[in-house]
Amino acid sequence: MAKCTVEHLELSRQRGFGKPLFGLVLVKFLGCNSNHRVLDIGCGTGFFTRILARNCGAYIVGMDIDNQLLKAAKSIASEENLIIEFKVGDITQIPELDGSFDIVMSDIMLERFRGSNIGYPKGIEAPIREMKRVCKENGVVACIEPFYRSSFTWDPWATPEENEVLLKYTSVNARWIGAGPTLPSLFQSVGLKEIELITWFWGGIANESNRNRNLDHAVMKLEERLQKTKNLISECSALSEEDKAILFAYWRRKIKYLKQTPEQLLTDMTVNGLQVFITKGRR
Repeated sequence: MAKCTVEHLELSRQRGFGKPLFGLVLVKFLGCNSNHRVLDIGCGTGFFTRILARNCGAYIVGMDIDNQLLKAAKSIASEENLIIEFKVGDITQIPELDGSFDIVMSDIMLERFRGSNIGYPKGIEAPIREMKRVCKENGVVACIEPFYRSSFTWDPWATPEENEVLLKYTSVNARWIGAGPTLPSLFQSVGLKEIELITWFWGGIANESNRNRNLDHAVMKLEERLQKTKNLISECSALSEEDKAILFAYWRRKIKYLKQTPEQLLTDMTVNGLQVFITKGRR
C-alpha cells in the first residue's frame, strides 16, 4: 500500500470528519471523559487524536510507527495548543504495559493489514488483540474503518441514466471491501464484549471543497481525474460498453461546461462519499 502523506491524510480526514458534530458523536459513543487515559494507535498526523483532545479533556497518547507523520502531528497539535503526548510505536507490538489505557482506538488504518485477504478478517485480528491487551479491564477498544463498496456519487447535472451508471461504477470499482463490515465479528473473535456499531458519512457536497480553491485550477484537476478515470473505467468488467460510453459522454459534457463557466463549481451540489463504521467493544 502506498505511503500516506501529511497533506493527503489531513485533507481527506477534514472532508469527512472535520465538522464539530463528529467530535461530539465520537466522544459520546466512546464514553470518554477527563478521568480517562486514551491511546490513539496508528494516529498518523493526529487528526482523530486532536478531535479527542478538543472534546473530552482526557490524557491522550497518539502513537504511530512513522516518524515523519508524528513530527507533523506534534507540530499541528502545538499550533492548536492541544496537550497530547505523541510516541513512536507499532500496533502489532504496542510498547505499553497490559491494561494501561481506559480507551484504545485506531482510525482508518487496519486495512493496512489486509494482506492477500482483501477486506476480510484474517490479517487484522492480531492488531486488535494487541489493542485489547493494553486496554484496562472493562475499558473500551474502538476502531473506525470504511466500507468502500458503499461508495457513491450523485450529480444533479447528470441525467437519471448517467447517475445510475455513476452509482454502479463507484460501488463496483472499489478495490477492496474495507475493514468496516468485519469489525463486529473481529471484536467478537478476540473476546471483546458489549459490541456496538454506529456509522458516519465520509464525504460531502462538491461545492464545500471548492469554496476556497482557484476555480480554473479545480477544473484542471477534474480533467486530470477524467484521464485517470478513463483507464479505470476501461478495465471495469462490471460495466457494459454502453455504460462506459455513457460515463465518458457525461464527463466530456461536464468538463466542457465547467471550462466555459468555472464559477458553476461554487453551486455544484454533487454528493459523493461512503460509509464509515465506528465499532466499540468492552474488554
